[in-house]
Amino acid sequence: MRLPFLLATLSLPLLALLAACAGDGGRAPEEGAFVQDPQAVVLGLSDLPASLMKAGDFMKAPDSGHHITNDESCGGSPGAEGTATPALSGAEGPASSPTAAPVATVSPTPSGTPSERATCLRDLEEWGRLDGYQVEYRASAPNAFYAGTYDIFNAASIYKDAKGADAAFRNGQERLQESLKELEEAEPVDIPLVGDESLAFVVTSTQKMEDRDISVSLHVVDFRRGNVLVRVGTTAPTALASVDDPLTLARQVDERILRVAGQPSGTSTPTATAAP
Repeated sequence: MRLPFLLATLSLPLLALLAACAGDGGRAPEEGAFVQDPQAVVLGLSDLPASLMKAGDFMKAPDSGHHITNDESCGGSPGAEGTATPALSGAEGPASSPTAAPVATVSPTPSGTPSERATCLRDLEEWGRLDGYQVEYRASAPNAFYAGTYDIFNAASIYKDAKGADAAFRNGQERLQESLKELEEAEPVDIPLVGDESLAFVVTSTQKMEDRDISVSLHVVDFRRGNVLVRVGTTAPTALASVDDPLTLARQVDERILRVAGQPSGTSTPTATAAP
């Protein structure tokens, strides 16, 4: 199934959104942090904390670590957005891999036809999306699948200003709202606020390993800080999976955005709990 959702555009049902997303209460966004290069704020291998290395050393996934243009974000290049999770407007989802949870990818508007792609490009231009960057890391050990988080995805998109980024984020929220209504295996997750506005969700699926069916969960945290839209996703066996993993990484990215933008760092916040 394909999920319409873009790293700058995400949504949940109203009540679920109130439970799973901390934001600014509908006020006009302040300019806040301003970043010009999305690559400067995404996670590097050396940024991955020891607490997530239970599955052993990580390595960059093939074809990972590259900029994403508006054209590619709207489907102009095969596989540009990946196929592992719903994404935010212009922020792309995890790239597909043998170990990635088989969920879907998204763009501002489904871009399967020329007219849909044209609409997608028009939306990104209207919001002022300038550039994006995505990277994926995978545990290299053969038995990594059974040890904990074995796949980490991070993407960032930058916009001309916070107003455009906010519009893209909220558009994505509306699209995600409709998508989650159709997916029994997906649900919102309650998290503390990250950045200026944020939300989280989890998608669970079954992965066949050798002769066994294993339940796998992909936890995703999406947030906006100033003119930057960010997505962080981690995949692990459901029994070992937690939204605290992408939440930890999302806070690291948020701190990096503030440093790059020359703004004071924020304060630490508590771990997350599942939404009722």
